[in-house]
Amino acid sequence: MILSAEENSDDQWTEEPDNNNNDNDSPSIIEQFQRWLKSAEGQDDVKTYFVSLFIALALRFTIIEPRYIPSLSMYPTFDVGDQLAVEKVTKRISPFYRQEVVVFNPPESFRDIIVGDYGQSTARAKEALIKRIVAIEVRTDRRIYYVTRCRRG
Repeated sequence: MILSAEENSDDQWTEEPDNNNNDNDSPSIIEQFQRWLKSAEGQDDVKTYFVSLFIALALRFTIIEPRYIPSLSMYPTFDVGDQLAVEKVTKRISPFYRQEVVVFNPPESFRDIIVGDYGQSTARAKEALIKRIVAIEVRTDRRIYYVTRCRRG
C-alpha cells in the first residue's frame, strides 16, 4: 500500500492500492520458462532451434566458411575488413589454377618462424592465410622449358 496526501484536504493521508504486486501470486521467470518448455509450442521451438544450429554448424565445417581480410596483403583485390565466404568443396574435386585465391593453414615451419623470429603470438601464427596462387607445378615429360625475352636494338 502507498500512503499519499490528498490534494483537497489538509494533512489527510489515504491508502492507495500498490500496482507493483510483490506477492507470490505471479510466477517467477524461471517458473514461466519451465512452463513454456513443457508446452507443445516450447518443445517445438526448442526442436527448431537445435535443428537450425546443427544445419548451420554442418554447413560451416563442411561446405562454406566465413573469413575476413585482416591486413593489406591482398590489396587491391581485397581491402582490410572485407568479408569472404570460402567454399570448401571445389578444392577437393578440381586442381588449383593460377590467379585463384586460396585459404590455407600455414605449415609448422612457418609458425616457428613467426613465433621465434618475429615475436608474434602462437595464436597469430596459427591463423589461416589468404593468398593468390601465382604459379603451379607443371609436370611434363621431364623437359624444362625456359622462356626468355629478347631485346631488340
